[in-house]
Amino acid sequence: VVSFDKIKQQLHTNNQLLLKKLNLEEEEDNLEDSCVICMNQIRHDHSTWQCPECYCHLFHLLCIQGWAQRSSKKENVEPDEAWACPSCRAPFSVAEVPRRYLCYCGKKVNPPVDPWLKYPHSCGELCEKPLKPYCGHKCTDPCHPGRCQACPVMLQVKCYGEHNVQMRRCSDRKFSCGTKCNKFLSCGQHRCESICHSGACNPCKKTSVQSCRCGRISKKVPCDQIEFSCEQKCNKPYSCGHHICEKVCHSGPCGPCPLSGRRTCWCGKKELKINCWEPGSSCGNTCNKILHCGKHRCSELCHVGECPPCRVAVEKKCRCGRQTKLTNCGNEFRCKIKCNLKRDCRKHECRHRCCNGNCPPCTETCNARLNCRNHRCQSQCHPGACLPCPMTMILSCTCGAVKEERNCGKKIVLSHLVSRACPGLHLRKRVDCKSEPYLPCSKPCGNLLLCGNHTCQKPCHVVNVRRKIEDGEIISQSEKSAIDNCDTCLKSCERPRSHCTHPCQLPCHWEECPVCEVPIRLSCHCGSTRIKVLCYQTLDKDELATLLCCSKECLKKYSECEHYCLDACHPGPCPDCNQSVLVKCTCGFLKQKWTCSRARQERQIQNVKNKLEDTLLPCDDRCSKNKQLKAEKAKQKKESKTKTKIITTASTV
Repeated sequence: VVSFDKIKQQLHTNNQLLLKKLNLEEEEDNLEDSCVICMNQIRHDHSTWQCPECYCHLFHLLCIQGWAQRSSKKENVEPDEAWACPSCRAPFSVAEVPRRYLCYCGKKVNPPVDPWLKYPHSCGELCEKPLKPYCGHKCTDPCHPGRCQACPVMLQVKCYGEHNVQMRRCSDRKFSCGTKCNKFLSCGQHRCESICHSGACNPCKKTSVQSCRCGRISKKVPCDQIEFSCEQKCNKPYSCGHHICEKVCHSGPCGPCPLSGRRTCWCGKKELKINCWEPGSSCGNTCNKILHCGKHRCSELCHVGECPPCRVAVEKKCRCGRQTKLTNCGNEFRCKIKCNLKRDCRKHECRHRCCNGNCPPCTETCNARLNCRNHRCQSQCHPGACLPCPMTMILSCTCGAVKEERNCGKKIVLSHLVSRACPGLHLRKRVDCKSEPYLPCSKPCGNLLLCGNHTCQKPCHVVNVRRKIEDGEIISQSEKSAIDNCDTCLKSCERPRSHCTHPCQLPCHWEECPVCEVPIRLSCHCGSTRIKVLCYQTLDKDELATLLCCSKECLKKYSECEHYCLDACHPGPCPDCNQSVLVKCTCGFLKQKWTCSRARQERQIQNVKNKLEDTLLPCDDRCSKNKQLKAEKAKQKKESKTKTKIITTASTV
């Protein structure tokens, strides 16, 4: 079973390897195509030099040679640190000034330009540089810029505590096995309980009672502090018995009394045989020690302390050597003439009084404009060219979404693709963010107008209030305070009505059209009168039937008879005819009054097709008697006429 500590250690190792790889890739990316000294582009056929310490930049060979030459000419420059890399400031000696154009691995002079190689200025052969940290192996990659990769050789190595053996890469041969260290700590009593680790073990955290170095105090202290100081003077008496030790708490014997050695008089000429507790004395002779001037001797009697300044009157020159004056030998003479020499910057005068020619460094700020043309040199005033600008600048694209930190130089605008649309959102395309905020578009706006029936015909523009139709309703997709900038529909309503052909009188709208109120004239039910009604009133048949009644007699002629309808104007067919008609029998003797509708029904029963036929009653006994009576009357009448004719004839005769 693999312990959690081993898994954690392996993850840590993998992360370290990944970071090393990323650092190598970053160094290769930093190899810009311009020289940071002259700020000009480095071409494939140019002679170059790369710093073997930082591998940060490529330099033109002539540029770095001029840089090294100017730096080595400065005053007070040590030979081993005559010049430095412009990027990392790593020091180099005069002998290390590059003289030849070499490939990256340094084996080939003036490497030819080969377009098939991955890296310009490379010889294409194996690098074979000793790997760092030095492990005895060499780089097996082709000649390349930047640092060599970590050593890939597999070795059988032990962990930090030498408990476990594993096969690991040479560059990662130091590892922790994940078990307890178990080494004796500095106290010599306890063992380390930490997980296998590199370096010395942590101090022992356990405590014990220990005495200070002088043995005066005992207290409970951590095990790793076996010896501690009480910070008090020893105060033990020396062997002389007159003086005490003034050392701070120490271990071991105090040693002999510091005043018990060889003692002389104050000037050191005569040796005195006195005890350590007796004070020193003068020999009575002249001191005769060399004074600070180095030319004369002290004329005082043997004395305590340093000798006084030399008082011999001599003619002395000032430091600059322009004036002389009679003064004490121990006094320094300085004139008031100001120095006109140039300082180390070769720009400003010294202006110090009585300068000895060793003018101090210039204390002013250079303030010259750097090659980047953006900043000024803030270094102390110096000769020669200024160092490359140490500042970095943040380059960004136009929209600010992409930012990149680069060495100060020419300001450029980074490129960044963004999604852009036309103002009306008809087109969408990925373009550079520095382009116009909207794509050109020749289409009309097309946004739904407030009427809900037509669209905006303006040229493509930004729509403040965008509308759409959902579930039969117009929905606005904008804030309430937004001002509509699309067209206003000025058309009349063009929606056709389902029940009539009259147009809607309102402006173009989305809601249902109101009822049609156009007045129309319709004939009443009987057809005798034209009545004025509103168009929408024709939709309700019951209401329309009521409105089309003129209250006059219908006077429609029945189809089954010769009568006219005498009811008030009414919808639908006329009711049965109720007028009185005279019906009779065949002989005409019997007669009755019937309604016209009864007579019609009787004709249908008798299958009489003539609608005016009125002989609908059957004859009975009364009709027979009437016939006999009529026959008798006719006979009598005939007889009467005959008699009358006879009489008339007779009278005539």
